Amino acid sequence: MRARVAGLGGLLLSVLLVQARALPWPYNNVPSLDSLGGAICSLYGEDPLPFAANNFCNGTGFTKPDQSGYLCDILGYAEHALQAIASANASCPAAKQTRAATVSRNGVPIPYPLSDMRPLPVNLPASLLNTEGPSMYWHWKNLFNFEIWAPCAATNQSRTVTPGYVRMSNPALEWLRPVGWTVVSTQWVMDGPAQSGVYWPFATVLVNKGKHFKDSQLVKQGKHSTDSQLVIFIRGTETYLDWLTDFSYSETSSSYLKFPGKTHAGFTAIANKLWLEGLRDALYRNVVKGHIKSVAVTGHSLGAGVAQLVAYAAQVGV
Repeated sequence: MRARVAGLGGLLLSVLLVQARALPWPYNNVPSLDSLGGAICSLYGEDPLPFAANNFCNGTGFTKPDQSGYLCDILGYAEHALQAIASANASCPAAKQTRAATVSRNGVPIPYPLSDMRPLPVNLPASLLNTEGPSMYWHWKNLFNFEIWAPCAATNQSRTVTPGYVRMSNPALEWLRPVGWTVVSTQWVMDGPAQSGVYWPFATVLVNKGKHFKDSQLVKQGKHSTDSQLVIFIRGTETYLDWLTDFSYSETSSSYLKFPGKTHAGFTAIANKLWLEGLRDALYRNVVKGHIKSVAVTGHSLGAGVAQLVAYAAQVGV
């Protein structure tokens, strides 16, 4: 099985090197895995790679002795690397955003709170897609827009958490935010050596407090809207530092957030950072002291791993 994975990884890495315009062998004479590993480590930031390849390889341990067993794991990430290569240093792709629907095909407003199925069964019922699919679509579509927009807002200004969202000087480059929702805060993560000092949006908190919250008297009477919701979006891998986080896959039991077992070291570090720098406070203000009745955490790729940890922390640590 490892050989099959390695073969696929080698093919993907071949495409990666073609994208970098630095393919050092004939198309009909693809080299061994060891040669492939050496080739990617000799690129040294060949345009349009979004990182200096020598730093990438050193940072991931790719060039360390006796690490050849990890070649397959690293090559497995090559497919995702193509997305990063295509967009990391490109112009702002905000135009690729499209508005998410706000009503299902059956005419039901979305999103509605997802069911609490803890502890999760081994297999989720197939009927769940029919009943909750529209809401799942809404979460994915709006997270995808946030992820597309993130490079547009990257800045040299030092940031950790900012209220609301960053408004762009050019309206055409704005984040296409979900209709009827308020952005509470945006959290930022600094990129690594390739773009040191560049801060990217990494997560965002939004609330939809429902129509009853427009009437302060109803709030005082305890008549809170049942559709009051808070969502947290956490984007996927886009920067050099994101890649290093992905590759920090050793297990750890050391964390500010007390998880019941060992967790991915890179995801855990990001979850701790997001939690301490804004997510905990946002949940406390809006859920514990506020009137939010439903919380959902949505992530993609790297963000999906972090989202699982944040969701656990939200249940036990607020």
